[in-house]
Amino acid sequence: MHVALMLDADRMREELPLLNRLVVGLMAEGIRVTRLVPEGPVDEFREQDEARIALTRRIEIPGQSIPWLTRWRAERIAEQLERDPPDCLLLSATDHLPLAARLAARLEIPLAMEVWEARQAMHPPSRRRVDRVSAFIARGGRLAETLRGRVDPGLVACVPLGVAIPAEPAQPLPEDGRTLAVAAVGLGEDVPAYVAMLAGLARFLRESDLAVNVFLELRDRHDREIWREVRRHDLLGAVSTFQHAAAHRTLLTACDLLLVPERSGVLRSILLEVMVRGVPVIAGLDPFQDALIADETALLIEAPEPDGWHAALLRITGDRAAARALGARGRDHVQAHHGSTQQIEQLAGVLRLLRSGGSWRLDDQ
Repeated sequence: MHVALMLDADRMREELPLLNRLVVGLMAEGIRVTRLVPEGPVDEFREQDEARIALTRRIEIPGQSIPWLTRWRAERIAEQLERDPPDCLLLSATDHLPLAARLAARLEIPLAMEVWEARQAMHPPSRRRVDRVSAFIARGGRLAETLRGRVDPGLVACVPLGVAIPAEPAQPLPEDGRTLAVAAVGLGEDVPAYVAMLAGLARFLRESDLAVNVFLELRDRHDREIWREVRRHDLLGAVSTFQHAAAHRTLLTACDLLLVPERSGVLRSILLEVMVRGVPVIAGLDPFQDALIADETALLIEAPEPDGWHAALLRITGDRAAARALGARGRDHVQAHHGSTQQIEQLAGVLRLLRSGGSWRLDDQ
């Protein structure tokens, strides 16, 4: 079997290690993969990951699909694929659906669309375009449930995100530790959520005798507003920032605690990678984050208020044994439900079903 995997720059920047494991895993399952990746310069981080799967075929596609050039561009890509045509097209991108639909129609192959955000599930493609999608691959149970309420349920398969499982967990929050390394990640779109978290964190720092280092993911869109809150609460001495969590996985998985302030509805493998290391998590209540179960795998903040964050931080640091047990339960959950091997086997089954033709329903799988 042969699959074409279409990616955009944002997806590659955010999830390239996961996508590379997926490619290698599918190859191990006997499925050849051709990657359709955006043209243009390659940054150092992406170049290192690209080198790991250099043996797979790679075709460059336009970074932005201009509507009136979609037909022409699909034709050019199809010409490169015709000598060894794929059996199906897997779309893992937010802005390439018109191009992917046109290409799948041109090659007469099924199109599968990956869904990893709540807004994708709540606002699926228009009726004109949804008819061109043969399958929706939801990366979480709540996403699948939402999608099935908006499109034919038989077109929706649930294939949870999968991550590599390390042999040993980290050792966060040692009993005699006088330092605390805290990571805070998010897309930076919900400013009030950050305002509440930073206010609660500032109060905790004023009352604590721990030496606390905070590593804050700060995206472009609202970075100035969030940074102003950091300054307002006099946190400059404790906070370091970075732009993309994906480029700092080693740092984040070595922290003592992970904070996720936003209810973004976006599933990110970095959350699972931190959890599988046994790091405890405090997060805003997000119904689309299947891995975050209140008091079982994480402490959840129901309302974005400083008091809730302050109380959760006191709870984590006040009983370190309980905090480590929380992290261990999170690790067990990820091992049971989000392993790379499970993800690859389930996705390979869906892709083979698509190739088989005939009558089938993905919600029966």
